[in-house]
Amino acid sequence: MGRRIIFAVAVLAGSAALCAAADYYVATNGNDIGAGSLALPWATIQHAVDHAAPGDRILVRGGEYRQRVSLDISGTSNAPSRSPRIRASRRC
Repeated sequence: MGRRIIFAVAVLAGSAALCAAADYYVATNGNDIGAGSLALPWATIQHAVDHAAPGDRILVRGGEYRQRVSLDISGTSNAPSRSPRIRASRRC
């Protein structure tokens, strides 16, 4: 019985980690090989879009970005998609 409880806790802890939203950063001096963190931002918005999951945020640092970005939005009848929200701010 003790093993079942430990296994249930491990499964629940693992599924909670899957639901956690992440913040990814893009900067003009970034590199798409980096982690997408504030310290190691990505260089392209498309790279961030390709790696983002529902609920994640992509924070684009100040600068000029001459890039094309394609957003692929999908869903199912049980989990319909939501349009991405794009907000601009000078604070990033």
